Amino acid sequence: MDYEKGAPYNQLQEKFVRKLKKAYHEKNILPLLLQKFPQCREISILEFGPGLGILGDLLYEYYPHLNYTILDISPDILNRNRTRHAGVQTAHICSPEELCRFLSDKKFDAVIALDVWEHIPAANLNVYTGESLKCLNDGGIFIAQVPNWACPFTPNIIFAGDINHHNRFNEISARQLLIENGADSKNIKILPYVFPINNLLNFLRWLIRPVCLIFYKFTLFLLGLQILKVCTPNLIMLAEKNDHSNRDT
Repeated sequence: MDYEKGAPYNQLQEKFVRKLKKAYHEKNILPLLLQKFPQCREISILEFGPGLGILGDLLYEYYPHLNYTILDISPDILNRNRTRHAGVQTAHICSPEELCRFLSDKKFDAVIALDVWEHIPAANLNVYTGESLKCLNDGGIFIAQVPNWACPFTPNIIFAGDINHHNRFNEISARQLLIENGADSKNIKILPYVFPINNLLNFLRWLIRPVCLIFYKFTLFLLGLQILKVCTPNLIMLAEKNDHSNRDT
């Protein structure tokens, strides 16, 4: 969706978004999966809000034995992804109750939500997070990418730029959300969502951003505020479920 025009992307815009998002996913999301799950093994992945199906394209490219399930509130998005990815399992989920029923008898190696958790009504956030963590297999991982309020421009540019955004996150609140819903604090990582260095502009960003972040953190220090480590415009919540399979019985 082109939010500035309130209309679907045209063909040229969609091509640009696909290329851009693929580069970001290859830089930030795919390595988290590849570090944990070998490409040769069978893997089951649940994705909330698949959008254009860009992550699905990558998953099918890297994991030949993929069991892929997607959830969305939009039948149109589900239909588009079914057309794009043969064999994908889909579910039209519009409420916490529907989510709980759907996940009650299912397990996944990974649950992924990119640009989704900020859209969930605040009253439902704990349910969606808790159910996502509960449906993981032992050793499974939960990955969510959200706007990061620790970045000084995120509140006005990213968060306020979409009227459907409900929830605010930084590395403290993101960790708190995961712990409150059953994640082991030792198995949580809050990571920066970084630029892929795939063009001249992003190379310049890569060079200049550390200087800007040093100045920003120094400002926090002067004001007597907590200095946060993750200050990128978006952050990644990563939680791994304890693996009990190797424990002595």
